Amino acid sequence: MAKKVLQYLFPGVELMNKTKSVALRTLFVLLIPIIVFAQGTPTVGSDASGGTEFSARRFSFGFIGGAALTDAFGHDRTGFIFAADGSIEQVLARSYSTVKDYVIGPALELRLPWRGVAVELNALYRPMNLTMAGVRSDGSLHSISPATVVTWQFPTLAKYTFSFAFINPFIEAGPSFRVAGNLNDAGPSAYGGTAGIGVEAKLWRLRIGPLARYTHWAADSDRAGSRTKRNQVELLLGVSF
Repeated sequence: MAKKVLQYLFPGVELMNKTKSVALRTLFVLLIPIIVFAQGTPTVGSDASGGTEFSARRFSFGFIGGAALTDAFGHDRTGFIFAADGSIEQVLARSYSTVKDYVIGPALELRLPWRGVAVELNALYRPMNLTMAGVRSDGSLHSISPATVVTWQFPTLAKYTFSFAFINPFIEAGPSFRVAGNLNDAGPSAYGGTAGIGVEAKLWRLRIGPLARYTHWAADSDRAGSRTKRNQVELLLGVSF
């Protein structure tokens, strides 16, 4: 049932193996105590009379999007084929990206009762650009085949915001999870670690600002013909209500 729900919510995704299922379960296990804690603990602030008030606005919702600054793929692998005369010939295959990927998706932020501390959860759609080709002995490419690997990324980040008069810088860090579909002989890993830095400014009822994130993903499966680059940097813009 959970698998069907996830595939409905995030089209193009295939839950391939036990590793990805464990990663998703871990994500939900992390969220449950956070939500329960938020429901049971009020956020305290000062009112105009100098007393205290309890704020109902613990959650904020918005969108985040931008582009990757790093290529999704970059991997060479060696194989062997039988030549026309029956001999065994070594061949080289290359997986690479020709353009940078875009990233977009909803963002949910839960403000905790400690000043400046929050938890942020994103569901980011990132279609990874992949090109597969054979490499001749002179280095030229042949049998070039472009493809797209669909991924959804779920950063679950602790966030600390510094309060200033006009802008609010912040830092964030935590685990990221990933599911993928339309694999085209790829097998993106299911989890990694993310850290980011950014700044927010208030514009009417909106909070808007740029941020940069670095994610170090676990290694892809050895069975994957096309392997993703483990170190990824994304430049994003967030808008929340």
